[in-house]
Amino acid sequence: GPATLEKAAAFSTRLTRLDVSRNALYGSGCASLAAMLRGCQSLRRVSLRKCAIPGGEAGLPSLARALLQSAEKARTSDLSARLAGRTHRAQAATLLALDLSQNPLKEAGIAVVAMVVGAAACRLRDLRLFGCGAPPAVPSAEGTSHRHSSHASW
Repeated sequence: GPATLEKAAAFSTRLTRLDVSRNALYGSGCASLAAMLRGCQSLRRVSLRKCAIPGGEAGLPSLARALLQSAEKARTSDLSARLAGRTHRAQAATLLALDLSQNPLKEAGIAVVAMVVGAAACRLRDLRLFGCGAPPAVPSAEGTSHRHSSHASW
């Protein structure tokens, strides 16, 4: 539950994959997960399939802000390392896959997803929205589409 997620935050800095699918997070769990995700600059894949994440204020927006903050920190860290002439893992440690399938996101949640996809720090290659009340594609900032998929390759 939420208390476990809060305790896990101290150990999350090297986390590359997170799958909390089929756990009812609701709004309160989303807030706890968001707090943990802010420190996860090495995340590459996050699966939140069937977690009862609401698209309104208490759910997805807090997760989206945390994911974007984490991506921006990784991007800034990578840029600093490049300027200093050091190689750095942050470039490879960018969130590439996000599965939000089978959550009641509806229109409000889809608007949040579109904001994330359009953000400069977003490098998603695989966005899954199957069964969320989502349209078949969410346009990205570059004009390409991130298609949703129902097949699991995680």
